Amino acid sequence: MGGDGEILPVQPAAEDLGTIAATRVALATMHRDRDTRSNADANFIALCQRCHMRHDRPEHRRRRWRTLF
Repeated sequence: MGGDGEILPVQPAAEDLGTIAATRVALATMHRDRDTRSNADANFIALCQRCHMRHDRPEHRRRRWRTLF
């Protein structure tokens, strides 16, 4: 993954990486369909917090717009 969280199209060579920093990533479990009443195992997915927020972005925008107007 690149610095912005996107998957790189080509894996860089080891000599191009330079110093590798370790980061701690917290996984968040979420509902795939955003329906908290649907608790089937197939409806859950574990994502890093950044990807979780990306997945929920349309719903967050909808709620924010509804709150404002």
